[in-house]
Amino acid sequence: MTQFVLDFVDLEQWRLAGHGASRNLFENRMYPDILIKTVKPSAQTAGGNRKVKSRIYFFKKWRRFGAYMVFRRELEEYLNLARKFGGERKKLPIAKIFGFVQTSQGLGMIVERVASRDGSLAPTLRRIIQERRFEQKHLDALNEFFREATRFHIVLMDCNLGNFVWSDAQDGDPRVICVDGTGEKSPVGLYATSNLLNRIKLRRYQARLHGQIRKQAETAGINVSSLIGMST
Repeated sequence: MTQFVLDFVDLEQWRLAGHGASRNLFENRMYPDILIKTVKPSAQTAGGNRKVKSRIYFFKKWRRFGAYMVFRRELEEYLNLARKFGGERKKLPIAKIFGFVQTSQGLGMIVERVASRDGSLAPTLRRIIQERRFEQKHLDALNEFFREATRFHIVLMDCNLGNFVWSDAQDGDPRVICVDGTGEKSPVGLYATSNLLNRIKLRRYQARLHGQIRKQAETAGINVSSLIGMST
């Protein structure tokens, strides 16, 4: 793999691999093991503060970490999980975080590039459903993720099918990995401190995802009722 320079990355040389409401995801074939996440310029001010439309949450634009609060949450969750396997070679159920780098679009988070068997970017569960390829194995792997999340007390702050990817790479068993939406959003750390409350939240998120699968599958013209109806 070509050596990665941590001084500055010009994202004009990188391909936009995906995006969400507030962030972009970039890849470069010269660095097949990593991706760079950035906060969209449209979601932050020139000083890196968060752009807030709601009058109720106007105070959020003055928080210390500004638009990069989402990076802090993800990093804290990753550190909390990774510390439990010190010295072990453990395949984590969430994408690894390798560090940060200044880019032409502001601070970038360097994260694991989860790949498919052919080396392409692992597809999200949403894409698999849209392509009418969703099967029992995908649902089983998603349910297994939630069992691991409960076991290791992983906190999620977002819940949608675009946050979960299917990896069937040759270096391990096929599995679902959460690549976005991790971390504690509650200002008082309710879910990070309470196993019980987090278990309840995870069950709610799992049920919500099952509902999203049904809805997406219906739109795609496939029937998943028999799969979702099975015990989790």
